[in-house]
Amino acid sequence: MKEWYNGYRFTKRDVRVYNPFSTLLVLKQKEFINYWFETGTPTFLINLIHGAGF
Repeated sequence: MKEWYNGYRFTKRDVRVYNPFSTLLVLKQKEFINYWFETGTPTFLINLIHGAGF
């Protein structure tokens, strides 16, 4: 997973944080693809706005 997804670094140390949505999707689908594109659309936010009557 480290080779496919670069992860995010917030310091100069080599400690990386991975996108939880991509991580869960790769475990569910059992396939490495660019999940960041699918998680880039905030569907949950759009649904929340619609549910609030906006």
